[in-house]
Amino acid sequence: MAIEAVTDERPCPWSGTALAFVESYAGKIVIGAAISLLLIPVRRRPPEPLLHSVLSVATPLLTYLSAEPLHVSGVLAVVTCGLVTTRFGPRVIGSDARIQVIAF
Repeated sequence: MAIEAVTDERPCPWSGTALAFVESYAGKIVIGAAISLLLIPVRRRPPEPLLHSVLSVATPLLTYLSAEPLHVSGVLAVVTCGLVTTRFGPRVIGSDARIQVIAF
């Protein structure tokens, strides 16, 4: 948007730019939070700590791959997913699985 505003001969419509900015960041945050909230119940079920390690690696990858086809930044979606998972993870994941994930 910034390059287009500088190189284009027309005046920049700030209302459209602000709306596009908000939509862009809101989409990234919604995707990251949604995937995290969908996977938190899945993380309650595995009885094996090793499966928690696999899920801890697969969750950011799944988030990134879900965000990119929608043309939003996968990086911000992964950061949001990580923040939400960190907030609710200790309540869901047992201590033995957390120790193994940290070691992993």
